[in-house]
Amino acid sequence: MWFDNGFYVELKDSAGNPATEVIVDPRTGAVSTEPGPAMMWNTRIGMHTRGGRAGAAGAGTVDATRARAIATSWLAANQAGTAIGSIDAYPGYFTIDLRRNGTVSGMMSVSSVTGAVWYHTWHGAFIAMEDS
Repeated sequence: MWFDNGFYVELKDSAGNPATEVIVDPRTGAVSTEPGPAMMWNTRIGMHTRGGRAGAAGAGTVDATRARAIATSWLAANQAGTAIGSIDAYPGYFTIDLRRNGTVSGMMSVSSVTGAVWYHTWHGAFIAMEDS
């Protein structure tokens, strides 16, 4: 996904499952782990893992249905008029594309361990998307 602050890229593991998210700086080409959930909540490769394995957080208790309900409630209170687009499961959290008037308007994540919400403030305005 291309936003005015950079490119958002989903990385998948060898089985094709979402593994983590990165940001690519369009000016320098530098790649970094996406701030927020990918760094803090990813139970497989985030900051709170030990030796590449999930730490105390372990498997999530919030499934995709519950994450969608949490996100819907948060949006109603904080971003009225914004709807949920797609939802992708990562180790330890879900990332949700947000839509306003039928177009991508941003992203948010929900922890699969605690149900906490993290609204992505760093992307900027949506420009385009390519799925491969």
